[in-house]
This record gives sequence, structure tokens and C-alpha cells, in this order.
Amino acid sequence: MKSRRLRVAGILSLLWGGWWTFFGLASGISEGIGILGTLMHALVPGLIFLATALTARKRNFVGGIFLVLEGVLALWFFGYLSDRLFTPLGLQMVLFLGLPGVASGLLFISEGTKPGSMHSRR
Repeated sequence: MKSRRLRVAGILSLLWGGWWTFFGLASGISEGIGILGTLMHALVPGLIFLATALTARKRNFVGGIFLVLEGVLALWFFGYLSDRLFTPLGLQMVLFLGLPGVASGLLFISEGTKPGSMHSRR
């Protein structure tokens, strides 16, 4: 039976990937970059995050590491780990763009390192 932490981590990571997918789709449509441009430019991050979230549900430790890395890289890529971090907009972006991936990744890692965990470092 899955622990409460695993359920929370799974829901949070899927919501995060879903948010990125929606954000990419909406951005691609509003920018008018066409179907291929929307898929390549905007949806790729969301689909990668969703794939990692699904992987983390099967391989907690490995998937958790990738979720943490992707959350930090998303913030770094959009420049919110620099001078804009402590502005009101920067804090909002951290909450939506990176923190859910990092938090769910850490929960998956903590569950994957438990002794006897069937989802540990395989």
C-alpha cells in the first residue's frame, strides 16, 4: 500500500507537469507560433515533466532526483534564481514553476530511501 507521502508526491508532480503542459499550450496558441512551434517550443517542458512524474511513481528515488533537477533547472532557465527571486513576481514564479517539482521530488526521494521500500534505488 502506498504511503500518504507517495500519494501527495504523485499528485503534486502530476499537477506540476499538467500546469506546465497547459502553460505551454496556452503560450504557444497566444504567441501564434503554429502547431509545430507550440509542440516544440512550449509543450516539450510540460511533457518531459509529466513523463518524469510518471517515472517517479514507479522508481521513487531516481524519479525524485530528476524532479528536483528539473524544478531547479526550470527556475534557472527562466532567470528566477538570480536577482528577481526576492521580488513579488519572483516568489510567485518560484511557487508555480519550480517549487512543486522540487518538493515532490524530495518526497519521492525520502520514500525511495526507506529500508525495505519496494520503490527504492533499483
